[in-house]
Amino acid sequence: MGYKRTEDQAALLAATAAMHRRVRELAQASVRKGETLKNIERTVFLYSAQMRSTPAAQESRAPTAARTVADMEEEDEKARVRRDRLASERARAAAEARRVRVIEDAAAQAEPRRAAT
Repeated sequence: MGYKRTEDQAALLAATAAMHRRVRELAQASVRKGETLKNIERTVFLYSAQMRSTPAAQESRAPTAARTVADMEEEDEKARVRRDRLASERARAAAEARRVRVIEDAAAQAEPRRAAT
């Protein structure tokens, strides 16, 4: 009989702990959802037709514009690096092809000499 009571207590403790975790998760989700809704509301307000030209709206958009410009510059830099890498790979492949042709030509010219001797 003592074993059953211990098993029941353990199950109750586990269920209570799970319930507390779920309550904490819901509370955190609620806070995040509230922050998200607040940000959406602020964005809608600042981007509305009446607010678009006000200093507050322009101040709100300035970091976004700066971040966009920085992202574009970063993408341009990555594209430049990719182009440079491709160009160097093409140059390497062309040099290798020239070397192979030179070796084949030398081998072809050496063939008659070997046959003559």
